[in-house]
Amino acid sequence: GWRGAWQVERGNMEEDGGGAEARKNDEMTVYEELQCKDAKKLILDMLAILGDDVETSGINSGAPSSAVDSLYNGYDVPYLAGAEWLVSFARLETFRTCYEATNSNGEFSALKVDVDKTDFGYMVGEVEAVLDDVSEDKSKVEAAKENIRKLVDLISISENNQGDGASSMAALGKLEYYTINNHRDNYDAYVKAGAMMN
Repeated sequence: GWRGAWQVERGNMEEDGGGAEARKNDEMTVYEELQCKDAKKLILDMLAILGDDVETSGINSGAPSSAVDSLYNGYDVPYLAGAEWLVSFARLETFRTCYEATNSNGEFSALKVDVDKTDFGYMVGEVEAVLDDVSEDKSKVEAAKENIRKLVDLISISENNQGDGASSMAALGKLEYYTINNHRDNYDAYVKAGAMMN
């Protein structure tokens, strides 16, 4: 059977300052990460809210086609009791290289950099700060965002940047890129529902 744990990253609308529109402005997203039982509960709660609306949402929720089904030949697909109508539509293999500061007291010591290359040729980098509960001190989030901006500016050496200090932090996520290129109807439905930005 499948081994592993469910994990959900839920965008924090309050920290984002309003969700998708705010992310467009500073190109960062604040996530709350839920794992195991908490993740399963959130998934099942979301599905309960969706209920019958899924059939009319435009999201392909039918049985997987043989082409999609062949993607999972030899792989265990995670099962979640109560979510039987969820179907797999993507299988991504990621080769990740991780970096962190060697100076534990430095400006960037709380940041991690992950560079992912997928089995379908897409590569994306991410700088992240993992913070404990910040509900009492919102300044921690703003300080982390500022450090992320500084680090991205330092490591973003490209033809477009040419040393002007104006790096672009916007990037498509792996699943977003895959969905745009392989399941455009699903992507369009996600954008319409506000789950992904256009």
